[in-house]
Amino acid sequence: MDVNANYSNILKFIYNLRDGETVDLMKKRGASYNASYGLSTLHIKNEASRIGKCQELALKLWAQDTRETKIFALHLLEPEKCDEKFLNSIVLELPNVEIAQQAAMTVLYEAEILPETLVEWCKCSSISVKMAGYHTLIRKIKAGTFAASAFGILFVLIHHELNNDPELVLREIASLLEAMARSDEKKEAVVEFVNKEVAHNTKYAYYLVENVLKQLSI
Repeated sequence: MDVNANYSNILKFIYNLRDGETVDLMKKRGASYNASYGLSTLHIKNEASRIGKCQELALKLWAQDTRETKIFALHLLEPEKCDEKFLNSIVLELPNVEIAQQAAMTVLYEAEILPETLVEWCKCSSISVKMAGYHTLIRKIKAGTFAASAFGILFVLIHHELNNDPELVLREIASLLEAMARSDEKKEAVVEFVNKEVAHNTKYAYYLVENVLKQLSI
């Protein structure tokens, strides 16, 4: 692969499909970027798929501080070449929640990451790092690539979160519990855990009943 040629072509692709209205809308919604061209993530995904994985090209794009080059980079990274130290450095650089979710859907979801590392991300004070941890866990559990034998540390994590004002990640906690319950016949253990939390955590009891227990009864 000609890395330099593909790099130049990607920058042209981004510029040619720029959408000022989308940029303005993202700003209104609070998305923070040093530079953004408003491309849809679907356009980026399709073009990245056409180009194919390339670690060198991905790193060159990641070094650029724009929304689109960051997302392109995440699609082009080769998971088998990304050790945990490298992935941790990527996660700590995530500029906002959108890029965190894109990271979880691409390289983090496919890479081998210790359960303990994912839990540490979920406990991080940075909302971008926290979201990367939660969304990666949810996707891995749904795909069956997170060992059910490690669910114990997730129960500890969720208990900790529910007792430390988790408003920003309540939806992710509910999705994580539902994914856990629907994998490897763990529903009974999840329901038991949620019922205990409901009994002792009056602040979030209603939310857990409405968004976990009722969902699992469907």
